[in-house]
Amino acid sequence: QAIPTLLISSIFVFLIIRAIPGDPARTIVGLDAPIEEVEAVRVELGLDQPIPIQYIRWIRRALRGDLGKSAVNRFPVNEIIAMKFPATVELAVAAMLAALAVSVPLGIIAALKAGTRFDYFVSVLSALYQGAPNFWVGIMYILIFSVNLKLLPPSGRVPLLEAPARALQSLIMPVITLCMPMAMGQM
Repeated sequence: QAIPTLLISSIFVFLIIRAIPGDPARTIVGLDAPIEEVEAVRVELGLDQPIPIQYIRWIRRALRGDLGKSAVNRFPVNEIIAMKFPATVELAVAAMLAALAVSVPLGIIAALKAGTRFDYFVSVLSALYQGAPNFWVGIMYILIFSVNLKLLPPSGRVPLLEAPARALQSLIMPVITLCMPMAMGQM
């Protein structure tokens, strides 16, 4: 079932990308570029080919690990992913550890105090975190802890080995944003 699902998903993603308004070639060369330059980029990217041919070329390259170049900065997408991968792993591991650190004690206490206000509070908190989209919760944390209270940086990443204290400070909000729904879902 995985192979047909992946195939259908890849077709869906490809068609959604192609349905986005605008011309990718025009975006790459700029709005003021001459039409000859735009056409040259369209040919280079294969955008002059029919959609089924474009899809086959796209899927072949993706299966070989060639994800193309970024339309924004023209760097290979593989290199961009490799650059961002350590930060992603750092955040994922920190969020999973934090989720365990929160869910296990809260779950034990809620179970021991079944039917009390604490149990009710944890149940309501769990429902709220499960129902709220992560991006919205993250924006609320930024508004509260960065904009209003000025306690944490609103964005950015500091490598852990470069400046551990600042790195931990920059990780607090993203970790809490990701760990709370996980923690509340595990209880």
